[in-house]
Amino acid sequence: MLRRLEDPETNELRDVIEIAFEIESVDAEKVTADVIEYISRLSSEWQGPASLHELEEQAALRAYVDAAPNVDELIDAAQVHADMAKRFRQDLRRRDLPPNMRELTGAAAEGALRQQWITLARLALAQILPDREAALDHVHEAINEAPQKIAAALILAIAVGDRLRQMVAAHPWRP
Repeated sequence: MLRRLEDPETNELRDVIEIAFEIESVDAEKVTADVIEYISRLSSEWQGPASLHELEEQAALRAYVDAAPNVDELIDAAQVHADMAKRFRQDLRRRDLPPNMRELTGAAAEGALRQQWITLARLALAQILPDREAALDHVHEAINEAPQKIAAALILAIAVGDRLRQMVAAHPWRP
């Protein structure tokens, strides 16, 4: 992803990508060795005119176009997960909760929160956003409350979703 950024050294998404994927520093020698190894494996297996990456990108874009989620359902689902996480966190404050239930309730709260983040990432990546700003307000709200790594992943999902929507608008799909 870093390599695909325009002006990778100054692009504002560089920091977001590094946080989301926990990239602290890039060892050029290690990356070069990995690339050479990958290319040598690829050249022995693949002899077509298109690169594997081009085929992957085409398949990803086609899958993206084919899978247009219902934005309202995603927003509703994200809200349900948020409400459940809140309810489980409130249950954790009860003094009469046995230790084994406290552990399970904590895990349920964390699970509901993760489901909310996943649903919001899917929303940010949605192919069609009739009202982009209104839909992404839900994602931005979660970004403000999420841990740094999750916030970075959601910011990245918004940027990738915007780019994919631009690509789809520029190249309308005809099945």
